[in-house]
Amino acid sequence: LSHFPQSLLFGFWQSYSGKKVTNAKHARAWVSEIIGWRPAEQAKKHGIRSDPMNLNVDDKVQRNENRTEGWADSGGKPAASGGQLKGAKLSEIGHGSIPASAANQAFAPVSFAEVTQCATLSFAQLRRLRLGDGEQGAGKLAAARALVAALGVFAHFKAFLSGGFCLRSGADLYATDSNAAWLAAGASESTTCADPVRLVQDAKRNARDAGLSLAGWDKPAIMLKPQSNLENVIRKSWAV
Repeated sequence: LSHFPQSLLFGFWQSYSGKKVTNAKHARAWVSEIIGWRPAEQAKKHGIRSDPMNLNVDDKVQRNENRTEGWADSGGKPAASGGQLKGAKLSEIGHGSIPASAANQAFAPVSFAEVTQCATLSFAQLRRLRLGDGEQGAGKLAAARALVAALGVFAHFKAFLSGGFCLRSGADLYATDSNAAWLAAGASESTTCADPVRLVQDAKRNARDAGLSLAGWDKPAIMLKPQSNLENVIRKSWAV
C-alpha cells in the first residue's frame, strides 16, 4: 500500500525470483474489457514487399546469422555453409519483391455496430487485503481498501474518459456515454463520480488520518540502475 498500491488493484506475480523461491501472486480486483458487437466481415490487406532495385532473388549470398547487417556476395558460387557464414538468398535478408502470403497478410480495419467497455471492481477481492502486524483495525482496513478502490476509479477515468483511449494504432476510441452501477445481492443502484481526482485525495487523506503509512506517496520516482551483468547485455545489444 505504501510503495506499490496499484498491485493490490491490478494484481501482480513476482515471477522472476527463481524456481526455488516462493513467487508471490495476488489476484486483481479490477477487470476491464472492450467488446465489439456485430462486427463487419473481416478482410485482409493484400501487400507486397518491394525492392526498388529489383535485385535477382536467386543470387546467393553469405551471411553471419549472429550479425545479420553484414553479408557478402558469393560470386555466383554456391554459398559456403560452415563456421559462422551460412548460405542464403537475397530474399532471406530482405531484398526482392515478395507478395505477402495469406498467412502473413495483415487484417484490414474492421467496424462494429457498437463498442462497449465494461470495468468491474470486485469488493469481494478487496476484502482479502490485510495489513501487517500492528496495523490491524477495522478503520484502517476500510481506509486501505477505499484508497485502492479510489485508485481504480481514477485510473479508469484517466484511461477512457479523458479525451479518448488508444486501443492500438488506428483504433482510437471515444466514449459517447458512461454510467456506473453499484451491484449488490438482489439489487443494483446507479451511481456517479463527478471528480475522481478529489476522490483519491479524500481517500488518501482518510487513510493518513486512520494512521496508515503512505511513505512512498507524493515522492519523486525511484530511478533504477542495471546491475553489471544486465549492463553488459545492454552494451552488447547496443554497442555505442
